[in-house]
Amino acid sequence: MGRLRGASGLDSGVHSRVYAGIMSATEGALEPSGLVRIGDLAAQAGVTPDTLRYYERVGLLPAPHRTRTGYRLYDGVIAERIGFIHKAQALGLTLEEVREVLKVAESASPPCEHVRALLSRRLKEVQARIAELESLQRSLARALVRSRSLPLARSCVCGIIESTAVPRRRMSRKTRKEKL
Repeated sequence: MGRLRGASGLDSGVHSRVYAGIMSATEGALEPSGLVRIGDLAAQAGVTPDTLRYYERVGLLPAPHRTRTGYRLYDGVIAERIGFIHKAQALGLTLEEVREVLKVAESASPPCEHVRALLSRRLKEVQARIAELESLQRSLARALVRSRSLPLARSCVCGIIESTAVPRRRMSRKTRKEKL
């Protein structure tokens, strides 16, 4: 099949110099070596482009290179950082804590002591939460046993709830300070 010739007499076929010039001026051109577009990186890392934008906004990812039209181009090694973020989250670290760890790592000192302290604190929080849930489990079991012996009464909203003793909540130090 022949190539079309434009009014200028130039060859406008797919493999022509005219088409190549158009392609290099658009986003269809190949990216500079080692840089990947946001959608490709997101797919590679198993996240959405919005997640990458958010990570960039909160300081977990460095600002990417930009095309002339403003599209983000990331260094391919950023996928490793995203993997690190996911592993840290799997250990219960918040994104704020992950950012702190990355900041310590960028200061050229190993962040492992910092991570150890974070994990120790998180473990204590989880243990406290488990204790709270176990207490709730016992309360629920007692309420269910008690509910079987309570008569249905119109004098209250629900005898099961109203017959439950509410333990007095201890105020945290933070709450006590706020009340002062």
